[in-house]
Amino acid sequence: MRIPVMSFEEFGTHFDSQRSDRFGSADWSHPVWGHIRKRSVRLSNIRIDHTITDLNNDLQVKYDGFLASQAVHHCMSFAGNIGMQYGYDKDLMIMKPNQFRYSSGPREAYGIVYGKKLSNLHIAIDPEYYVSLLDEGEDWSKQLKQRILERRLFIDHLAPASSGMFSTASQIWENELEGSLKKLYMESKIVELIALQLARLQPSTKPSKGRYDDVMISLREYLDHNFLGNHTLRSLCRQFGVNEFALKKEFRRLFGTTVFHHILSRRLEYARQLLTDTDKTVREVALTVGYRHANHFSAAFTKKFGLTPRMLK
Repeated sequence: MRIPVMSFEEFGTHFDSQRSDRFGSADWSHPVWGHIRKRSVRLSNIRIDHTITDLNNDLQVKYDGFLASQAVHHCMSFAGNIGMQYGYDKDLMIMKPNQFRYSSGPREAYGIVYGKKLSNLHIAIDPEYYVSLLDEGEDWSKQLKQRILERRLFIDHLAPASSGMFSTASQIWENELEGSLKKLYMESKIVELIALQLARLQPSTKPSKGRYDDVMISLREYLDHNFLGNHTLRSLCRQFGVNEFALKKEFRRLFGTTVFHHILSRRLEYARQLLTDTDKTVREVALTVGYRHANHFSAAFTKKFGLTPRMLK
């Protein structure tokens, strides 16, 4: 059966979108083809889209120069098939469940085939931000960086996604944090997912350990004194002169935890001190350590200490 084709212009008329701050959702409904549900997040240099389809048949959407060709794209399928066609005279590349691929470079025309029952994660990253993650000292990352800066079309072959990738991808969405903590958490998980996917380009030789030890110790000391600050991975990397891949990898290697969880732990420890030593209410303490909703704070506090905040009042 021939796959029906729809232009992007027509495709867009069937969306009903809602957006709040950085987060959005969109429902696509067609009387013949079925339904598509999208949820999205926009961070400073990253856009994430999770697409879930419930269609009566596969559907191809043609994009004529619509997508900004500047972005670097990472795509991963949780369930169902999704097809990509880079140029209408090219072969269709089908990504099956438990696979991923990444690409960058100009594409004047392309098509996407949405499978009938699809769950797909797509991440678009600003190229300048992306190349800032890559280490000039490693040949594989230097070559990738050059391709991106020269705007050469680069489409990696489909590859199997590991259990670690799926675990990290699911954690992007599954958190009850708010404000700057939520942004930091999601950003850190996206960088972690990209690192896991790019690891297949890295030679098998292990890097020497200890190279970043002094930097990581200084970073942790800084966070111990500034854990209430509005930090991002990028700002910390800029301040301490290290790229994000190295920061995430070396901080975990040295301290057995992530930057995000270290900040969260210090905030909760401070919250416990405030609950014990001051007259602040649970809500006031929650707001002080970055939680807008006291119930979310209580859940995180109970998970860490095994007792509710009210038990300390």
